[in-house]
Amino acid sequence: MGNTLFPDWLSWDAVQKVVAALGPDSVRFVGGAVRDSLLGLPVSDLDAATVHLPEEATARLKAAGLSVVPTGLQHGTVTAIYDHIPIEVTTLRIDVKSHGRHADVAFTEDWKADAARRDLTMNALYLSATGDLYDPFGGVEDALAGRVRFIGDAASRIREDALRIIRYFRFYARYGSAPLDTVELDACRDLAPLLDGLSGERIWTELKKMSVAPNAFPALSAMADTGILGQLGLNSDMPRLYPHISGLDDPFDIRALTMFFLMIHGAGSGQSAKARMNMSRAESATLKSLSILSGLWDAPDITQVRNYVYRFGAGPCYEMAQIQKMSDLAEEITRIKLPDFPVQGRDLLARGVAPGPQMGQFLKELEKKWIASDFSLDRDALLASL
Repeated sequence: MGNTLFPDWLSWDAVQKVVAALGPDSVRFVGGAVRDSLLGLPVSDLDAATVHLPEEATARLKAAGLSVVPTGLQHGTVTAIYDHIPIEVTTLRIDVKSHGRHADVAFTEDWKADAARRDLTMNALYLSATGDLYDPFGGVEDALAGRVRFIGDAASRIREDALRIIRYFRFYARYGSAPLDTVELDACRDLAPLLDGLSGERIWTELKKMSVAPNAFPALSAMADTGILGQLGLNSDMPRLYPHISGLDDPFDIRALTMFFLMIHGAGSGQSAKARMNMSRAESATLKSLSILSGLWDAPDITQVRNYVYRFGAGPCYEMAQIQKMSDLAEEITRIKLPDFPVQGRDLLARGVAPGPQMGQFLKELEKKWIASDFSLDRDALLASL
């Protein structure tokens, strides 16, 4: 492949507007959109880099009729919006002093200096409005070869931001096929204690993205081998993960939560790892459902399974069947359609039951009868049983 690339999004009106506003020689698109276009993958987010200072970029974009949101002025980033399409525009910069994920920056007009501050070679690809690729660190060759590689010295890049350890493996899960470099793996292993300073939210975000990547299992295996999972308080017994990670095609959240459940199950500090992740209420509830199911699930018959689906949801039940290698049952779970509980409060009101605790107790008792009937009793039969 030559040094040109012509993805469809270059012709989008929003892209053309940004280019016209900033000048074709003063702006290039960068990062994920370029990398994924190179690999023939769908593109969702667009990022651009420009030599213009944020104030100048803002003025030019507004003058061209685009909406501009100052999303990160201290780091030189504004978001240009046209026809509901957002494009992040960031002034070329260098990191003066790193504070983990963020850094004190100085603006520059040097494209290579801007590229050098990025983490991986495949993320330092720039594309002009005319389709010319700028690739200062061999990112094109690396991306096409499935080679995940740090820009420059791996240890130095990790010390700037320890999250790059997890991103390294997450990008391998998504794009990797070539073996990981032993020197870079050693750097990840040696600097793993730096992960203790990261927030749980940042770690959880990366783990969720990793869970849906095509090579999640080899990436997680490498994290186990280098002690990264152990450093996070997670289970490094990777063979237990394999039945789940190796090929399921599930909704994002349930797959990530099942992966995490397997990694904290049996890990000595698993509960502290769970607390650290600071999950949402919904995520915590699903994780709890998986935990309870793991104690109940013992070759259940279909009546029990329907009960579990009603109590815990189809997603956790499907995952538990997969964990237990009951693929036929997992497939059957996808076909279960349960009716809604047929009795409501107004039905009890009509029978003279006053609102309050007693009504709530009656509804619970009727629901138990309905579940015990394998969801077969209808409204009239349930009310007649009062």
